[in-house]
Amino acid sequence: MGVSHSMDREQVDEVLTQFEATTASIKGIESKMSKVNHYMDAVQAQRRNLSAHAEVTSNLIDGLGASISDQSEAVFDYFTSSFDYFAGLVETLETSLFNLKLQDAPRQMQQEFGPLLMPAVVLMVIITGSNCYFGFLLASDDQLSAELMAGVGQSTGNSTADSGGPLSEMNILNLFAIGHVVLIGLAVVYIVVDVLRRRVQRQRRKRNRRGSIVLGSDSEEDEFAEKDEAGAQSPSLRAQRNLTDASAKTESTIRTPVSQMLRRLQQVAAKPIHSEVQIKKFFSLSAPEKSQSGRTSQDWLGECCICDHQVDVHVAATATSQVLQTLHAGKTVLVVQAIRGGRGKVWGRLTRPPGWILLADSTTGYAAASKVAGPANSSS
Repeated sequence: MGVSHSMDREQVDEVLTQFEATTASIKGIESKMSKVNHYMDAVQAQRRNLSAHAEVTSNLIDGLGASISDQSEAVFDYFTSSFDYFAGLVETLETSLFNLKLQDAPRQMQQEFGPLLMPAVVLMVIITGSNCYFGFLLASDDQLSAELMAGVGQSTGNSTADSGGPLSEMNILNLFAIGHVVLIGLAVVYIVVDVLRRRVQRQRRKRNRRGSIVLGSDSEEDEFAEKDEAGAQSPSLRAQRNLTDASAKTESTIRTPVSQMLRRLQQVAAKPIHSEVQIKKFFSLSAPEKSQSGRTSQDWLGECCICDHQVDVHVAATATSQVLQTLHAGKTVLVVQAIRGGRGKVWGRLTRPPGWILLADSTTGYAAASKVAGPANSSS
């Protein structure tokens, strides 16, 4: 028995309408997917452009860092050589001034002008005595005294009729001669007292110096006796002590204070260890402790093992840059460049995977990786 099915016109039209609607929906989905593919292609192109720009920027920063490092080393070497050269010049200048023996100039002048001192003193005594005698000789002349009194009376408004008063009985020249002699006598007394005072001070100084020499010799003899008793069984110790004293004496005689300071600064700057720590020690500043995170940038070059449980790989050497990948503990990477960023952070550039990772932070003591002791293959 056969089965037959018949459809009316309305059912056929409805099925065709639904089929056409489905076909139109599929075409709309295809157009939207083509737009999405177009947008994805644009995003990929922009991403490639950004990656290229980031690589160029990274290369520029690397070149700038290398240039700054080279210039810093050149400036450091220049200042070191300049300090050394300046120390030599200062040492030569001080040695030349010392060889001139300027400290002996007053003594030599005293020795040179000493023979001329006695004739000068005799001449001064003769002139002073003659001056005093000439003053009293002028004071004994009555006519000169009367004329002087008349001139004084006219200048003060007194007439010559009043010359018989008390002013006429006073001899001004005699008073002047007496005052002159008194002043000269006071000057002579002052000179004699000053010479005696200096002589007494010199004798006291010599006496004190002799006493200190005697006391010092006694204390040195006691000290030498104690050292001999303590070091009788160690001749090598005595020889080392004598050698140290001799070297200290020669060094103190050769180098002057200014040249010693410059030499010390040059030696501190030329040491191979971290110069920042040594300069801070030289100027009595607080020096940071040497730790795993306080190493230099060159110590990180080579193969390193990730010791933190999770380390992000950035597109640039900044914490705010895009994260490309995440490395886990135990991963071995190859650091081809290490730079010191701000706030004591050390960044390392990797080849596989390409990017930058934070190696250490000296402010917090954080260390994301450690150097591989032996040769190992870097894992990709």
